[in-house]
Amino acid sequence: MPLAFDRIRLLVPDSVISRPVDGITVVVDVATGRSFTLDEVGTRVWELLTTMPSVQAAYETLLQEFDADPSQMRDDVERLIDALTSHELLRTQAI
Repeated sequence: MPLAFDRIRLLVPDSVISRPVDGITVVVDVATGRSFTLDEVGTRVWELLTTMPSVQAAYETLLQEFDADPSQMRDDVERLIDALTSHELLRTQAI
């Protein structure tokens, strides 16, 4: 079932830190040791998902910045959100 992008925003748990390193971003939960590495595009997605007021706002910005099929972009964003939330590196909040 697709995420309702306009009804959620993403929050970074207090135990999670992210640091850019040589064009990539490393995301680590210091409480559990779980980590995730994002490439340059993933880094931009992370930046938007963690600062925008909704996932929809982040998605719309990504569509403006990248020459990508909207459906493919949505699928990619959903997969990344799923991966990050399943590893508890992000959490969703209803808005």
